[in-house]
Amino acid sequence: LLAVHIAVQAIADIQIEFRPQPFRPQRLLREHALIQQWRAVDIQPAHLDQAFFVQSHEALDLRRTGMMQEIFGSRQNLADPFEAFPFGSMAILLGQIHGLEHERAMGAEHAILVEGVSDIRVRNSLLMPNADGLNFTSSSNITITGCDIVAGDDALAFSGYSVHHELPGYNDVRRLSENVTVSNCLLQTRSSGIRVGGIDQNSLRNYRFDNITMYDSNRGIGIFVHQDGSIENVHFSNMTIQTRLHTGDWWGNGEPIHISVIEGAPVENQLGTLKNVSFSNIEMTAENGIVVYGDQPGAIDDLRFDRVRIHLKNGPLQEEYGGNFDLRPATELAKNLFKHDIPGIYIRHASNVELNRVKVSWDESMSSHFNHGLWTEFVTDLDISSSVFNAAHSNALKMNLQQTTLTETTESNSKK
Repeated sequence: LLAVHIAVQAIADIQIEFRPQPFRPQRLLREHALIQQWRAVDIQPAHLDQAFFVQSHEALDLRRTGMMQEIFGSRQNLADPFEAFPFGSMAILLGQIHGLEHERAMGAEHAILVEGVSDIRVRNSLLMPNADGLNFTSSSNITITGCDIVAGDDALAFSGYSVHHELPGYNDVRRLSENVTVSNCLLQTRSSGIRVGGIDQNSLRNYRFDNITMYDSNRGIGIFVHQDGSIENVHFSNMTIQTRLHTGDWWGNGEPIHISVIEGAPVENQLGTLKNVSFSNIEMTAENGIVVYGDQPGAIDDLRFDRVRIHLKNGPLQEEYGGNFDLRPATELAKNLFKHDIPGIYIRHASNVELNRVKVSWDESMSSHFNHGLWTEFVTDLDISSSVFNAAHSNALKMNLQQTTLTETTESNSKK
């Protein structure tokens, strides 16, 4: 199943030796004019136990800017010697992937070392699990723009694995994933349109997403801290998200935004945390609410929603598939997928939460498992400004604040 794994600057301060390999035509592709045949290059990291093999059957415009000419061209071999160079703080590895068009129902997983991705069109089967769009593992200093992706699994996925079973030799790679910018993308998926984090040993920070549309998808934005790796400084702006319930065992249940900090695999030291995450100017139409779920005190800190609007629709699959929280993967079996009433916004175990100019609205007729506009549990320093939280039914609350403390500003405004 197709998953384009991209490992950018996976290790700091190691040497890479590019060893010339004969060109090995394996399969002709008939898509974009730039896509002609499979190319392969063997990469030998000096400080790893073994080399990991990197295949690319897609991009021909792959360059190490200012250091070498085109690696994969019309030549019948890769005869030019490539000098070794360090990862370190350099942003450029093999260079840019540009102008790729790829359309397949199934394919082999592979990794590409890049510094940037632009103008890529990916069409994977929406019926195939694990058919991701682009995956970036423990990667840094990336710019992604102008991508149009349809994928059965995550469209854009960013993770902090230190070990990856699909990359032999990628063992105990300890480093941050940082400085990622994504803009001007169109995404459709049966999992998350954008996934940040997962079962990570490495931490992720300094991510920025802007001007992105997600449509007819299972889940919009997913942020997951499910092992030791933490996530901080992640910002989303100027987005349109449309999600709905789907048949099948897809992870997620139509949430436009899902955040979870919960043990998804045995931790080595302690579960990571989530800090400084913001959503600005986001328009959402969904068949499930926003879910922010911390499993323990201190899990989530400094969370901000500004000019965020969510309209919840009933949808034809509510009675069969609705009314659940999906936190998979979780080590505690009962917390993977479980029955739960659905508010417009749910927040648990978080501190310093700001909801500014947020609006929750509903279709006129909603299933019985929908209830409050805003539902919080174990939240400290909640700041609500100029927001409207409508309830799904007349017997539900606009705001159900349990074990929640408000900021002094919110307390003062509520008494006026």
